[in-house]
Amino acid sequence: MDRQTHTKIFLFSAVAVLFFCIMAGRQFFAFISGPEPTAGHIDLGELEGEYVSYYVTHPVASFVEEYYSGDAGRASKMAYVTYDEERQVFLKVVVPDRKKGNLEHLMKAVNRSEELKASWGDKQASEERPIEVTGTLAPLGDEAIQEAMDALAGPDSQSTGEMDSLASAQLCWYVIEDKNIGGFLPFNLWMSMVTAGLNVLIFLLCLLSLIRKNEAPATPRNPGSPLEAFWKQQTDRVEPWCGMMRAKRGKMALQFLLGSMAVLTILGFVVRYPVAYVLTVHLPMGIFVGELAGALLWLGAKVSFSPDKIIKNLQKDLKKQVPAPESQEALARELVDTKAGWAFMEKGNEGFKIAMVGERHWVVLFNTGKIVVVDSQLVEKIHSEVESGQIRSGKVRINYTYYIIQIHCLAPAGQKGKDVRLSFETEDGAGNLVNLIQKRLGDRAERIIR
Repeated sequence: MDRQTHTKIFLFSAVAVLFFCIMAGRQFFAFISGPEPTAGHIDLGELEGEYVSYYVTHPVASFVEEYYSGDAGRASKMAYVTYDEERQVFLKVVVPDRKKGNLEHLMKAVNRSEELKASWGDKQASEERPIEVTGTLAPLGDEAIQEAMDALAGPDSQSTGEMDSLASAQLCWYVIEDKNIGGFLPFNLWMSMVTAGLNVLIFLLCLLSLIRKNEAPATPRNPGSPLEAFWKQQTDRVEPWCGMMRAKRGKMALQFLLGSMAVLTILGFVVRYPVAYVLTVHLPMGIFVGELAGALLWLGAKVSFSPDKIIKNLQKDLKKQVPAPESQEALARELVDTKAGWAFMEKGNEGFKIAMVGERHWVVLFNTGKIVVVDSQLVEKIHSEVESGQIRSGKVRINYTYYIIQIHCLAPAGQKGKDVRLSFETEDGAGNLVNLIQKRLGDRAERIIR
């Protein structure tokens, strides 16, 4: 990955960490620290804005707090006006509609007549067991207070005249929405902070990478043997190509990240989720998915386009092609002494080929770790051809064109001749090799090249 891409990802991760920490950092740390019990506070105002734990003991009225979007007849949240006998105040408690059963049961139990309560005996105490809700204690606005008052005056209210008088005289009302911490649900907070944590890691990795790129390069060691000099020469050729391919993968990873983030965020707004929900669920989810996919893409590129790995594979294949160490040294000496004009490198979309035409040996190196070694003294004929066609991938047809060089070599007595087939992605690549071979063959070229 090049320095420019590293810098972009570095800045992106820094902005992401800052954004999510500002959006949900305080609420997340309050959530993991646990709620503050209200039991030791007579005045609820002391806990305004805090994440608290409150026990509902006496709900007296209920009403629908919120309907599902697009379904006006289906409640998503229920609100309960509850009376706090200890503090002699009312407050509003909001729970999801699917969890209203316990509060409905409690509201029926605590508002039974004294005669009915007596008939329940010991079971009445368990029926009136308080229900815990946890969330941020927030002040109630005027419209919400009036809505609660209307519920108290409604036909289904269990409120008494004395309670109605207390409610009318109460100036400050509070609301607790269960599992709502500063406007966010626990899942929103975890999604935001996990994404922030991932970006902290990416930020540090990018910072280390940028620092390393600023370090002075190590002084190159003078190669000892011709073979070492040969591999040093090939490493110098392979490294820029590997860097280019890693940079391409880095840009693809960045594009995937931005695309994933944009698609999921837009999707959240299309389905009309609240802005806070989109920014703390859809946006971080898009970033998280994009960064994970981008990281896999980058790691794959780092492994696939590693100069050391490619050179090691080439070294292994050379030992198979030329087993004798002294022959390897002789071949390396010939190629190292060959001038640069007798070598070229074809850089394709997914691979490369390094061709070197020595006085006697012709060598082609592939990014796959394969080496082709041709002894020019054994070459009988060479011909070129163009191979084209289509590859079917699912419902898509992909056209391809390869420029082939077929080299037929003689073999010692009693052995079959050896054919070498070289495939190039570009016409220039195949043409360059044929031209260099033609120059090396001299007068033999007319007879061999067809």
